[in-house]
Amino acid sequence: MSHLSKTQMMKIVLTGTIGSGKTYVAKKLEAQGVAVLYLDAVAATIRDTIAKQAVIDAFGTSILKDDNIDRQALGALVFKDLQAKRTLENIIHPLVLEEMLAFFKTHEHEKLCVVEVANVHEFGWQKYFDEVWMVVCDHDVAINRLMKQRGYLQEYANTVLNAQKQFVLKDNEVQAYIYNNPEDDVNTQLQQLLERVGVYGITRR
Repeated sequence: MSHLSKTQMMKIVLTGTIGSGKTYVAKKLEAQGVAVLYLDAVAATIRDTIAKQAVIDAFGTSILKDDNIDRQALGALVFKDLQAKRTLENIIHPLVLEEMLAFFKTHEHEKLCVVEVANVHEFGWQKYFDEVWMVVCDHDVAINRLMKQRGYLQEYANTVLNAQKQFVLKDNEVQAYIYNNPEDDVNTQLQQLLERVGVYGITRR
C-alpha cells in the first residue's frame, strides 16, 4: 500500500472474486461522485483490440469464434495452466498499467479514486493503492449470478470461481469488506466507508 498524505488523492482498489458483485458496488460508488476505473473491462478491451494479434500468436486460432477471441475458450486454457496464464498477463498487463496510471493522472485533483478489479494479486499492483475494499458473497450466490447473468454452465462457473479463490487476499491485506448477499444492505455499508475516509456525499471538484 502507498503512504497517503492529507493533500493526496486517496486510491482504493475494489476487489473480489467473479460473481461477488464488484461492478454493482462500483456503480453505486460512481453514483456518489467517485471516479471509478473498471480495470477488468479495460483489460478485456485491450485483449480484443490492440493486443488481439499477440494473444492469437501466443494461443493459436482455437481461441477464436467468428474471428473474435472467445473469452470462455481462452479462459479454459489459462485457468488450468499457470504458464499460459503468465503468458497472457505478460501481454496484457503492461498495457493495462499504462491505462491505470493515466486514469490517476486525469483524476489527480479528485478526493477519491476507485479501481475495480477481480484480483489485485494477479496484477501485483497493491503498491499503487491506499486501501483494499473487498466485495464478498456466499459461493452459491456467486455461482447463481454467473449462471444467470453470464450464461455460464455450472461446471465452468465453479472452475472460474475456484481458480480466483486461490488468490483471495488475507484479512490483514484488506481494510474493508463489503458484504453483497441478497439480504445485505450495500448502501449502508458504502455510506459508512465513505464517511470513514471523509468523502461521503462528494461531488467532483
